[in-house]
Amino acid sequence: MSDIALDATIRAAAPKQAHREKNGAALVIEKSDFREKVRRRMVGNTIVFVVDSSGSMGAARRMTETKGAVLSLLTEAYQKRDRVALVAFKGDRAEVLLQPTASVELAQKCLEILPTGGKTPLALGLARGLELIQKELLKDDKIKPLIVLISDGRTNVGIKPGADPSSQSLDMARAVRDRQIQSLVIDTETGFIRLGMLREMAREMGGTYIALEELRAEGIAGLVKQTLARG
Repeated sequence: MSDIALDATIRAAAPKQAHREKNGAALVIEKSDFREKVRRRMVGNTIVFVVDSSGSMGAARRMTETKGAVLSLLTEAYQKRDRVALVAFKGDRAEVLLQPTASVELAQKCLEILPTGGKTPLALGLARGLELIQKELLKDDKIKPLIVLISDGRTNVGIKPGADPSSQSLDMARAVRDRQIQSLVIDTETGFIRLGMLREMAREMGGTYIALEELRAEGIAGLVKQTLARG
């Protein structure tokens, strides 16, 4: 036994002292008394932000809210085993800009250079987020993953050429639900005419829907915690 729990071993031996030959010893411990330390492993959350950084997301307030939410969560992750990752999608690409980390400094550097502009490959962004989570689950199947999708839903680029981008996005949303991954969908769509794509995606994902205009960055962090608590 490599890691003896001394207190527990003494407690196990104490009631048996009246029946043991002490030979002057204050306490006689036998092999059957030994107890090993049980180390309870904390199960950490892996929160993957899938962020629309296309041209329609270029408004300063939207990106400020997004960056504030990531940093708010990382500050809490300092005291826990929670980690945060960032996937950004724009143009015809979706990139993992931040691998799962609890480093506030690393996240700040990453968020400062978050690029914006171009088209909106929503399905591809969600697919990349799923891939990242699946890799993390292969390393540790005890983690609790959460996808936080932030977009205006105005997708115009699909994964497969010629296929409808909206249909592909909904297919990826259903894939999140089928893999039983918790999700939070934050809709940044503004204007008088709204397509409502993100609300429909949240429904298909089986996740929580919220409009960005309804909360501030610190509110996003609180909503994430509530979503995880329901899991």
